[in-house]
Amino acid sequence: MGETPKFIDRMKRGIERRNLLSLRKQIFLALVIITMVSTMIPAFVLFEISRSTVEKEYQTANRDSLQVARNILELSMNSIVDEERNLLTNEAFLSEFTKGQEGTRYFSAAASRQITQQLDRILFSNSEIREGVSKDPG
Repeated sequence: MGETPKFIDRMKRGIERRNLLSLRKQIFLALVIITMVSTMIPAFVLFEISRSTVEKEYQTANRDSLQVARNILELSMNSIVDEERNLLTNEAFLSEFTKGQEGTRYFSAAASRQITQQLDRILFSNSEIREGVSKDPG
């Protein structure tokens, strides 16, 4: 009977030692998990903030550049409309189309060619329009 308490004592010490090691591992794992979570949450929040900031700046820059392009095209179109109005109110230009056109609603081929040439000259004299429009070869 004297051996039984020693055997039980050894088992208790072994169990305590194993629990102590697993407790250390549990504490270590808990610290690792807490560290990972505590670094991932701020990293995710900072990523979302920086992403939204970059997106807003990108949208602002594009909106501003589109506004500038719109203003430039508007100025260009205003000058083109003014030149076309001047052309169509020019009596000498209009008299070329009324020669021999009594009773018909259509221009002659020569008159249509002259209109096309004049409008092409007006449109393609403007550099912004010339760069943005490709001239039809036909």
